[in-house]
Amino acid sequence: MLTPDNIDKLTNNKIVNEYEKLNQKITNEIIALIISSDLNKNSIKSNSKRVYKNSLKTTQNITSKRKKYTNDLFNELATTQIEGYDVTFDSNIKQIVMATIKNTNNDLNNLTRTIAYQGKKSYVDAMNDIYKTVITGKEDHQTAIDRVIEYLSKKGITFKTSNGRNERIETVVKRGLHGSIKSVADTIAKKIGNDIDYNCVRIGHSSKCRPSHQPIDDVTMSKDMFKEYEYLTEEYNCNHIVNYLWLAEFDNNENKVVYGSEHTTMQEVKRKYKEQQKINYLKRQIKSKKNVVASGNTSDKAKKELRNAQLKLRIYNNSWINKLTESERYSLNKYISSDSYKINELLYNNKKLTAEQKDFINDLDNSLMKAPKYYGYVNRSVEITSSEQLNNILSIFDNNDGIGSWKSYISSSKEFYDENMKLQFKIKSINGRNLSTLNDEGGGEILFERTSKFKYIDYYKKDGKIFIELEEVEQYDKKR
Repeated sequence: MLTPDNIDKLTNNKIVNEYEKLNQKITNEIIALIISSDLNKNSIKSNSKRVYKNSLKTTQNITSKRKKYTNDLFNELATTQIEGYDVTFDSNIKQIVMATIKNTNNDLNNLTRTIAYQGKKSYVDAMNDIYKTVITGKEDHQTAIDRVIEYLSKKGITFKTSNGRNERIETVVKRGLHGSIKSVADTIAKKIGNDIDYNCVRIGHSSKCRPSHQPIDDVTMSKDMFKEYEYLTEEYNCNHIVNYLWLAEFDNNENKVVYGSEHTTMQEVKRKYKEQQKINYLKRQIKSKKNVVASGNTSDKAKKELRNAQLKLRIYNNSWINKLTESERYSLNKYISSDSYKINELLYNNKKLTAEQKDFINDLDNSLMKAPKYYGYVNRSVEITSSEQLNNILSIFDNNDGIGSWKSYISSSKEFYDENMKLQFKIKSINGRNLSTLNDEGGGEILFERTSKFKYIDYYKKDGKIFIELEEVEQYDKKR
């Protein structure tokens, strides 16, 4: 059965990621054109057509990929939803899924066609803004360009929604998908419930429960009692998913409710909700600053603003970070932001280190010892260009017990960092350090300390890629 957190995970999917990348690409192209454009109305008109043509081409390139992702998404949803019920993925459920896939693709097709127009409009609006402020003498040409570029970098390509707000492409896509996911999940659940003549509903715990939804968080209640609260599950952006059941203890009991272990007080829900809202705000600030840097604005100011935004989230969200010394915090930030490749290459090749580099590594080792451990499977993507590279990697585990170790730190992520890379590691982490809130790329970074040991489990090829499965050895040598 689906849980609220299942819904949250399914909503933050590859489709949304593709539209986010699309937004960034079109925005960057517009910014580049703004920088090179003359303040000439004929030139602006000509370039606007170019923006439209390029944007249309860019959007068309993701169609086939998006269709596959949509198909995978809703089939996974349906499969998860029927787990725990005595039902199969029959033709009726398949019809529900196929209809949803068709409607979703139609909606996304309509949206995709509109993106090119919105890209053109963003360019024209930006150039007209620059033109007016320069002509009237309010700003000089460069100041006007800088201001408009910063705005576009943060906002990207937007749509005006029914509530009058301008929202980014990926936000619009995410909202639409969330509604479709909830709808198909509920349709399947209701079908199953009606088939068994349900007498109660089960609603799981949402880690992002809003205070007004506390009465339905982690509860099982009678069919009649649920009628009073059903409207809550239909509200915008609610992750609570209803599962329809028949339980003997609810038979002929119209007002019965059973609270789960994670059901909590209104006061506690309000506290957690306020905390989550703060985190969401800080994450939005980081994303906005990242968009500015990704657009090509690599000024010291832009980089500093991004670092400060990231630091605020780290301090707020990670109590362990507060235990770091100033030098330990510096080393960790430096490794994540820029120095990982440099220092790992030195360690891997057993190069002589400078005194400064030794101090950096010592501080980094100490900071990692204070970071929380991550238990579970993680992924590592590696680009290889020759069989020699692959053989060198495999040789690490070519011994009697199949246990090997790299001399460097090993970065991994909860999701695949880059699915297109030739070599993919799947690693069972025991002691990997969870740096997710410091670096959220790939679903969050898990960093293995240098000298961590791994046992070779499996090797296979799939879809033109090589997969190696490893398991971290729990008791590894701590000597540096």
